[in-house]
Amino acid sequence: MNIEKEIQISVKLESYIKNGFVNFDSFENPDDEAADCFLELFQKKPELCEKYCKIILNDGNVGDKYLESSCLSHLFDLNKECSLLYVEKEVGGMSPPVLAAAMDGLCQYSNTPFRNEYSNNLINKISDRYDEIVQEDVYRGALDNSYKLFFDIFLRK
Repeated sequence: MNIEKEIQISVKLESYIKNGFVNFDSFENPDDEAADCFLELFQKKPELCEKYCKIILNDGNVGDKYLESSCLSHLFDLNKECSLLYVEKEVGGMSPPVLAAAMDGLCQYSNTPFRNEYSNNLINKISDRYDEIVQEDVYRGALDNSYKLFFDIFLRK
């Protein structure tokens, strides 16, 4: 990625964080435009992607739950230790899309040495949060695939 493109994407994300939109004159969904910026950064400038993902995840007033889930997914690939700290801190209030990203991220590393970094207590907290969320049937379908894999890997005895 050339420096001009990097600056252009950074300006867009800074605008999104500060103002809630990527381009002032755009009619597109700002969250979707921000997600596109993250995807491009993830592929070409991962350290910048990580920086902005952390900003979105740590500021509860920026981004919607789908952008947050996308940021958490990127963060699992870029800095799994940081993503784990986020999951441990936020599991009790995670939205369904973010919970799905957390389950998917932990499953991704279930057969690696990183598995030793997260406790069975965290696994149980995620399962408990899933149980809370799916009491509203509308969320069950959105979480089924992630939870089935999560259950098979971590909870099946």
